[in-house]
Amino acid sequence: MLRVRPTFFTSDLDSARRVLAALGLVATEEGSGSAILEAGSGRVELRRVDAGLPADGTAEFAVEIRDPQEFARRTLEAGGAAVVLDDVVTISGGDGFEFLAHRTIHAPAGAEADQRITVRAVWLTPDAAAARRTLAAIGAKPAEAGDFRAKNGGVLSVRPADAAGSGPLCFEYDGDLVAVAQKLTDAGAQVTVGQSHLEVNGPGLAFTVMTPSHPML
Repeated sequence: MLRVRPTFFTSDLDSARRVLAALGLVATEEGSGSAILEAGSGRVELRRVDAGLPADGTAEFAVEIRDPQEFARRTLEAGGAAVVLDDVVTISGGDGFEFLAHRTIHAPAGAEADQRITVRAVWLTPDAAAARRTLAAIGAKPAEAGDFRAKNGGVLSVRPADAAGSGPLCFEYDGDLVAVAQKLTDAGAQVTVGQSHLEVNGPGLAFTVMTPSHPML
C-alpha cells in the first residue's frame, strides 16, 4: 500500500483544519496537536508547532503505508534505501533527501471527501533522475511531466531546484476553481485566482490548488 500524505506544520491548527475542510477534505484521524484529513485522492497531516519556529508554515514530503517491514523489504529489493524504526520507514534518495513513510491502520473514509481533489507532495531536487529512481523503488508509478502516482491515492511530483528538500503543499482540483475560491474565501483564506490555479494564504497554512493540466514548474 502506498498513499501520498504530506505533513504541514502550523501554529494555528484549528484555522488550517477549517480551510482544508472548505476545500473539501474531511478529518479521518485526530490527536493531541495533530489531524489527518482526507481528499478524494491522498491525505494531509496537520501538525501543531509553536509560532515562530522555522517549521511553522512549511510542508514535509511524506507517504503512508500499511506494513513497514514489507514496504522496506520491497524498496530495498527495487534498489532503494530504506530503514525501519518502529512504525516509520526512512527513505533516502540519491540526492541526499530523506522522507518518511508512516504506518497507517485506517482505511479511506470513502465518498465523504470531495472526490475531485488530489493531494500532491512535491520533491525539490538538483538530481531529478535520482529522485525518480527512488519513487519508482517505493512502488510509485510514473505519470506525466515528472509526476508519479501512488497506488492508493495522491501524486508525487519531482521538480528541479538548487537544493534537495520538500516543496510547498499542493492540490489538484478537477472542477470549478472559482467556486472553490469562494468557499476558501468564506472560510477566511486570502485567495489569488489565476487562469488555472489558486494561491491560498492563511489562516494557518498556505497552498496551491491547480487544475490537473496546469504545468507545475
